[in-house]
Amino acid sequence: MTPEMFVNRLKNVQKKGERKWLCSCPAHADSDPSLAVTATNNGKILIKCFAGCSAVDVVSAVGLKLEDLFPDAYEEPPMAFAQREMAAKAKKESKVDYAVNYLAILTARLRDGVVVDEKDIMKAVKLKAYLQEQGVA
Repeated sequence: MTPEMFVNRLKNVQKKGERKWLCSCPAHADSDPSLAVTATNNGKILIKCFAGCSAVDVVSAVGLKLEDLFPDAYEEPPMAFAQREMAAKAKKESKVDYAVNYLAILTARLRDGVVVDEKDIMKAVKLKAYLQEQGVA
């Protein structure tokens, strides 16, 4: 599939440069175009919904699969893709565990009247925000 063929499936298409477009995202009610589409020199089509829709949701909404955006990119064995996905999930879970444990230890120290460093408080604020983004806190 060419980038132009992909963009022709979208609405409110605005040309933003050489092989770049801004369009309405088909995966959500998009009154103000939030989907960036960029064509690479090797034929891949890159998409980014600034409202947060996943690439799978975007391509599914126009009747396509991710493979359609990456010619020849899916020649690897299916298990290699699955292993990368599992590793990414484990890494995310590890970050969540770290944040939860850090906040629990800091909370216990504060409860016990231990003086904590401002750097620790700032780190805790960032970790709390991260957990909220992940839907944990």
